[in-house]
Amino acid sequence: MDQNNNFNTQGYNGFTNNQSNTNMNNNFNQPPVNNQAPRKKPNIGLIAGIVGAVLVVGIGGILLFNKPSNEPNNNIQNNGGTNNSANVVYNDSSRSINSTYTFDEATSKFAFKEYETTLIFQQNNNIKLSSIKLGNISNVSFYYENASAYYTFNFEESGSSSINEFVENFNNGILGGGKRQTTFQNIKMLESNEEYAFISCQESGNSSYKYYFAKQIGGKVFYAYSDRHLIELDDNKKSEMLIGFKELFNALSTDDNKEPYISDKIINVPVVLNKQIKDYKFIDTIQLVHPKTSTANYRNYMKGSVNLYSADNKSLVVQYDADKFYNKVEWNKNLSSKIKYSDEDNFFGIKDGNNTQMFSISKSENIETENNFNEYLNKFFN
Repeated sequence: MDQNNNFNTQGYNGFTNNQSNTNMNNNFNQPPVNNQAPRKKPNIGLIAGIVGAVLVVGIGGILLFNKPSNEPNNNIQNNGGTNNSANVVYNDSSRSINSTYTFDEATSKFAFKEYETTLIFQQNNNIKLSSIKLGNISNVSFYYENASAYYTFNFEESGSSSINEFVENFNNGILGGGKRQTTFQNIKMLESNEEYAFISCQESGNSSYKYYFAKQIGGKVFYAYSDRHLIELDDNKKSEMLIGFKELFNALSTDDNKEPYISDKIINVPVVLNKQIKDYKFIDTIQLVHPKTSTANYRNYMKGSVNLYSADNKSLVVQYDADKFYNKVEWNKNLSSKIKYSDEDNFFGIKDGNNTQMFSISKSENIETENNFNEYLNKFFN
């Protein structure tokens, strides 16, 4: 297994909507909520600290990453799901949005906007979404794994329209696509042709190595990169990484104006208590759990989470398909026959038929009763 890709193995990728760092996987070790010292039991207090950390950071106004649609929502395909789609705001309701998705369906194929361009992602056996942050500067990363290696690739749009232009700009420290200009050193063109470029380098003042791969999709060049390799990779690992980069770009295609945006699919993933997210603008971050890049506490215990933020600086984390995670928590309070609470871990858990979800809310909100809980959820859900 590739031990050089250990930058994202210590936590569950929690990050907030006021972080502008394009490397979304560098925020895994934040302090716990309210500076609580978790008591010893099966590591659940640690989980609460990691997940809860996203709830205590000051949050600015919600920023949009796609142009909202003012068209009436007349294109939602009814697959027998129970939701309130007529009362929600989609990013683009003109697309072919099904009435119900599973979390896996919503995150395995979707449209997303990177800077100025909408693309379509379709996962395959080795490439899956890692996390996507929605906002005026969107950040997206993908997880690659095969039998011998795994990587998290950050993906961005460049300001170039050809590979030759990208290489020339790169040598001058220009990445484009609205990203900051930087200065590279020790640049090595590992492979370059009319189809793609594969480059290793170091940023000035930083001894760790970064690996870039660029390829054209439609009329623009996009690039992906893997960083935080403290030493230069050997030829075998570089070859493994190049295979991963190529597989990532094989999973991406130009927009067809039909595939729904990921935010609109997430809206139609059922939430317990027959709830539905009101507005795509509430969705700040979507994260998936993967076996090599998440703590042992999260592996195989849930599918992923969605971070919601409102314009009045309220926040909520929803964890999906969390039945096994629910069973790990020691619940000490029942808010109702369905709503359980753990004051040590600050989790609210709900089993509702075949659907189990966990909710994280800042303790400063003083959620102590079923009414408090429902009132808070109603800020985000119909």
